[in-house]
Amino acid sequence: MLQLDSLLYEPYCSLGLYYTSFEWNWLEAKKNFLKSLELNPQYSQSHIWFGHYYLAWVEGKFEEGEKHLNTAIQLEPLNAIAYTTQFAIALSAGKFKEAFQLARQGVEMDPDSLITNRIMGLAYLHNKQYVEATEHLEFASRISNRSVFTQVDLIYLYTAKGSLDQANVLMKDLKLKLKEGKYVSSCIMSYAAAFLGDIDEAIMWLERAYDERDAYLCIIKYYPFVPVKLRQDFRFQAFIKKMNFPE
Repeated sequence: MLQLDSLLYEPYCSLGLYYTSFEWNWLEAKKNFLKSLELNPQYSQSHIWFGHYYLAWVEGKFEEGEKHLNTAIQLEPLNAIAYTTQFAIALSAGKFKEAFQLARQGVEMDPDSLITNRIMGLAYLHNKQYVEATEHLEFASRISNRSVFTQVDLIYLYTAKGSLDQANVLMKDLKLKLKEGKYVSSCIMSYAAAFLGDIDEAIMWLERAYDERDAYLCIIKYYPFVPVKLRQDFRFQAFIKKMNFPE
């Protein structure tokens, strides 16, 4: 498309996400996001993806990322996804009360959304409000037809509240999907294993994710829901260095 018209801002935004998620080419990612915003500063999707995926979770520049999300909300004040995305940035930055309010705003704007319910559930889970977290996360799982992401969220929930039998059932289900040839992100499998306490298995899945160039690895340095025991393991820190994130 850019060969036909180099002034199209949408393809530059898509290239920014592509270089972030699949190539881990941070220089090209940033260049393309900035080009998209240069061509159209009013394009909210560039503000969301650049602020969220790149500035906050690749570079760790939470305040800069938050500014772009604020701009996106000003441009599209009824965009519930922008609020839930800003929740993730605020939580990563340690702004817990602000993050919870953003999650609530998102789900109130779109109460039937998979994403807003998932985020609201994770917000309640972070606050150890397990009843409310269960309501939202199980709803997100149902409406997504038990998507992998929501199953791992439930493993996180069930292990947090001591329901290990339920968590193990979900882990067996994920491994069954793999045996059946269905795609399950190796990065997400590493989280599931770590929530269940098997850090060796979690590291194995991370290494597999690296070989597969798993798209979710681009967020792993600052993603607030990486299991604590996994993040604290020295092998995880070595893995982060291998990803060669920008300083």
